[in-house]
Amino acid sequence: MKKKVLLLFIAVFLPVLLSADALVYELGTLSISPFHSPSYYGALADALVNPAALPLAEDDENLYVSMAMSDDIDANAYQGEAMRSFQNHTDKVIFSFLGNNIALTGQVGSEFRGRTTNASTGAPVFDVYNSLDIQIDWGFSLFPHFSAGFSLKGGNNMIRASKTITNIFDAYANALLSPFERDGGSEYFSIGMGALLYFRYGAIGLYSDQIVHLEDGNITSSWESVTDSTTISGYVGLSRLNDEGELYFVRPRISYSLSGLSTVAASRTVDLSADLTFQFLPDANLGVGLGYREYGHSLFSFDTQNGYMSVFLKGEIYSLSIDLGVALSTADFSRLTPVLAVSYIN
Repeated sequence: MKKKVLLLFIAVFLPVLLSADALVYELGTLSISPFHSPSYYGALADALVNPAALPLAEDDENLYVSMAMSDDIDANAYQGEAMRSFQNHTDKVIFSFLGNNIALTGQVGSEFRGRTTNASTGAPVFDVYNSLDIQIDWGFSLFPHFSAGFSLKGGNNMIRASKTITNIFDAYANALLSPFERDGGSEYFSIGMGALLYFRYGAIGLYSDQIVHLEDGNITSSWESVTDSTTISGYVGLSRLNDEGELYFVRPRISYSLSGLSTVAASRTVDLSADLTFQFLPDANLGVGLGYREYGHSLFSFDTQNGYMSVFLKGEIYSLSIDLGVALSTADFSRLTPVLAVSYIN
C-alpha cells in the first residue's frame, strides 16, 4: 500500500517538485502552521524544527519528503492587473533522510519577489530567486525526560533579476529552465542547538539557530546573535497513545513560543497555537488548528497591528499528509498567506 501511495505522490507532484529548482525550507512556510512548534515531539517533522526531537520520533520510517507552496497577498494591491494573486509566490521542497539520532536534509526552492509592473505592457515583473540549502541534525537523549541536539546549516541563492512573468507556465519556465546569476553575499552557515524537557502531558523546548554563524565572510559568535535567534516554547496536551498503548480518539494541544530573547521588542516574535486532532486509526487522522503570530511583541501586551491569525486543516492517511491553511493579517485582514503542503513518509 505504501508503494502505491509513493507512486501516487510522485505522479501528482513530481512536476511541481521539478519546477522548484531550488528551495528555502526555512521552516518558514509551515512555521505559521499551528501544528508545528519547537516544543513538539513524536513526529519526524518535529525534528526539523528542533533537533532535540530526533531521538523521540515515534515513527520508524527514515525518508521524509515535503512540498509546500505559499504566497503573501495584499488584497488591495495590483487591482485590475494580470496575475493579481501571484505577488510573493514561494515553492519549497525538502528531502530528508533520518536515522535514530541523525538527519540529513536537502532543501530547494523558488521565490518570486519585488513585484513591479512593466510600464509598456502592464505585465508583472519579478526578481526570481533560487536557493539550495543543506542541513545536518544530530539529537540524543541525555537522561530520562531530557534530550538535546545540534543543527548545522548552509546554503546560498541564485537570482534572475527583473523578469517579466505573464502566466504560471512562464513563472516556472523562469524558475526551472533559465540561467541564474550568483546572488552575492547570500551564502550562509550556522550552527544551532536545541533542548527538550518532556513530560507525559507536555514539554518545554529551547532552540537557538545561531550559536555560531557566518558574517561578512567570517565565522563568528555573539551574545546578540544567540539571543535574537533563540526560541523558547512550551506546550500542554495529549500524546498519541494512552498508558495502555491505545490511541486517544481526540488529541488536543496548546503551545506558546517566544522567539528573540533580546531586550529589543522589534526582535521578538510570539506564537500562540491550539490544535485538535481526531485519530481514527494509527495511519488515519484529521486535525484542525488555530494560531496567532505577532511580530515586534512586547512581553506584557499584544498589538494586533503586527499580528497574523492562522487557520489550518491537516489530514493524514497511511504515509501521505496534507496541510491546507491560511494566515490573515489582524491589522485589517487585507493581507493573507495561503499555504498548501504535501508530505510523504516512508
